[in-house]
Amino acid sequence: MGIGNTSSSALIMHYITKLDLPTCVGKGTGVNNEQLAKKIEVLEAVVAKHGTLEDPYEILAGVGGFEIAQMTGAFLQAASQKIAVVVDGFIATAAYAIATLIDENVKDYALFAHQSDEKGHADFVKHLGGKAILNLGLRLGEGTGVALAFPLIQSAVNFLNELASFEDANVSNK
Repeated sequence: MGIGNTSSSALIMHYITKLDLPTCVGKGTGVNNEQLAKKIEVLEAVVAKHGTLEDPYEILAGVGGFEIAQMTGAFLQAASQKIAVVVDGFIATAAYAIATLIDENVKDYALFAHQSDEKGHADFVKHLGGKAILNLGLRLGEGTGVALAFPLIQSAVNFLNELASFEDANVSNK
């Protein structure tokens, strides 16, 4: 498939969730209805060629692309070092999904930055048991969701670590 994109992500979603392919395939950025129909047709041919894929390594090798493979590895490595990651959008969700099939502990270290406007992303995140921090109708890529969500995540961490308790603040029960 080449460099990972929404087509690869839709295929991964299809294989993992078992949802029909048209439910998983969206317009990406700038595809009209005619092009979308062609995109679905081509991806159906890919599914016909590969048949049933269930093993995460087979899914990744068959339809993932190297960008998704790299992100999958990053999610796995981060979890092995107990480092939190922020999953940003549809393509990163596909990599995250593969990583969770390889090692379910990855789920303990991930936050979903935003709910992409890409068709299928909401169903994919729900299938994975996640919930996005933001839903702003983004369909841009380039890490825009994480750039917007990260200050909220940092603020939440700061509140948890620095907010005084009633006892520390000398708040009485009066």
